[in-house]
Amino acid sequence: MQRKRLISRCVFLISLALAIVAFAGCSSGSSADPVTVEDTPENPVKTPPTTSPSQIIGIYSGTYDGQSADFICTGSDCLISVAGKAYAKGVFTNLQSSSASARVVSFTANLTIIEKVNGDGLLCPVSAGETLSFVFPSAGSTDPIKLTVNGVTTDLSEAATYVVTFDHKNNDYSYVPVKAGTTLNLSDPIYNSIAKGNYSLMEWCLDKACTVSAPNPMTVTANVTLYAKWSMNTLLAPTITLLSDGFSVNISSMPDGTEGLDFYLLNNDGTIKSDYYHRDKNNWISKGMDFKAPIVYPFVVAGKSYRWYVRYYDNQGYTSAVTRPFIVTPTGGFGDLQVLNDGSITVQIADGKAYLNVCPELPKAITSKVEQSFLLCEFMKGTGWESENWEYITNITKSLDEAMIPISLLPMLTSSDSVSMPSGSQFWIQYVCNVVYNGDDSYRAMIKNSAIQTLVYNTGWNLLPVISPDIKYSIERITGGVRLTIISNSTTEDLRLAYYCAEAQDKDCTFFVTVKNCLSSKQDIDGYLACDSGIAYGCDIEPNSQVTMEMHGKMHNPVVYVPIDEGCFEIYDPVVKENH
Repeated sequence: MQRKRLISRCVFLISLALAIVAFAGCSSGSSADPVTVEDTPENPVKTPPTTSPSQIIGIYSGTYDGQSADFICTGSDCLISVAGKAYAKGVFTNLQSSSASARVVSFTANLTIIEKVNGDGLLCPVSAGETLSFVFPSAGSTDPIKLTVNGVTTDLSEAATYVVTFDHKNNDYSYVPVKAGTTLNLSDPIYNSIAKGNYSLMEWCLDKACTVSAPNPMTVTANVTLYAKWSMNTLLAPTITLLSDGFSVNISSMPDGTEGLDFYLLNNDGTIKSDYYHRDKNNWISKGMDFKAPIVYPFVVAGKSYRWYVRYYDNQGYTSAVTRPFIVTPTGGFGDLQVLNDGSITVQIADGKAYLNVCPELPKAITSKVEQSFLLCEFMKGTGWESENWEYITNITKSLDEAMIPISLLPMLTSSDSVSMPSGSQFWIQYVCNVVYNGDDSYRAMIKNSAIQTLVYNTGWNLLPVISPDIKYSIERITGGVRLTIISNSTTEDLRLAYYCAEAQDKDCTFFVTVKNCLSSKQDIDGYLACDSGIAYGCDIEPNSQVTMEMHGKMHNPVVYVPIDEGCFEIYDPVVKENH
């Protein structure tokens, strides 16, 4: 989905004229990058936002071609109107190269005219556009903005302007600069013209959960964000073809933009029985297969009726269309795909580890036809699917026999380059039992979600959970760190200490970790940063001596790890210095 620029109600007629021009084949458009604007009801936007130096947002009044004109600037575009009608259109050509520091003093934004009104009143491209220079004063200055056109300089006045941000969900935003006190009619098509797959816009809301509707019409008296509430359209059931070991669904009419689909098996009352099948576009393409070819569902019983519905989704992970439930009676097959002990399986989270209480069991008649079966354990930050307030962190694949082997939570939850997990973050874990049949993508035979959990860990060094009972150790807190002693270790497993450096989040930093060898023999020590590949630091420490490990990195989850498999060490809290 492309991000499209919206123009305020006060210039709606101009936008409508542009649409007519585009229909006539005499106009070109461009998309503006989204910006984030903080709500500040007390202070209208008076200067270009310093948080986004590549953007010029505002409404300016002055003279152009000897006529009174308004310059309505959004992002890198600027529409010039005369007497309420579109007169010219330009693009700022030097905003990306102008640094934020230079703008603290003053800066010049060069606007190149790319379209201009012709004799018929239509905006048409110009081959050699003129360049207008906007000279902005230093921050806080009361001096006017200077506009230079063809060597003639005049003053521009800036209207008290607020910004209305439209959150279309799925990380799509558009924004509108409007004069203070402007009244917007949110029913105008210009505000709901952005399609979202097979959804229709219901209304705009004042909160992200859409519990409070925005007033319509709405008078703009502050910077404000409006959130879209969407209604999903329903597609007809696909065509069903009976096969010897199931049935196929022809999805050649799949909605544009579809990235994958889920098939759900329904109970007799129409409720969902299970998430039966999942197909991902990228996986299929990587196998050289046609994503829109018929799909075979083999795990059915001959002569038995089944009710299904299909849910498509787009590249943002949101459902873009859903079919009505449909009934199929296969003529062949060899039994339902199921987990025999599904009802007794639960997700266990205790002592910093997660696991299933029992291993999933597949029917023997099924396993003889299955190429592969495995568990996919997915780690999610947030408060559940239904809340839409969640972020995918990472996953780990295990064999079914490994279902009861505990997974250490802290390293998994803090392994993402893009999702931060400070202490106090909420999360849950989804376990999915998958099987692969006939070289196809995996069928989901079971889904188990844990309850919503809160990740809590000490601000100091944390010893990650130990899987093997054969490691004997002692750990004690000392001033400024911990002392870790390995008493015996008959395994190849390390004990790992982890330290979350909250002050280094999203910063380029150097981490200094001092380690003392407490023994009378030489020992080696390693240290590394979360999300980095390999060891970031390693060395030998002389008897009763200490070293300072120095590691560099910029991470969303700044965690320092120290793995130890033998010996006795004192490990002191990291010292973090930001790199400039």
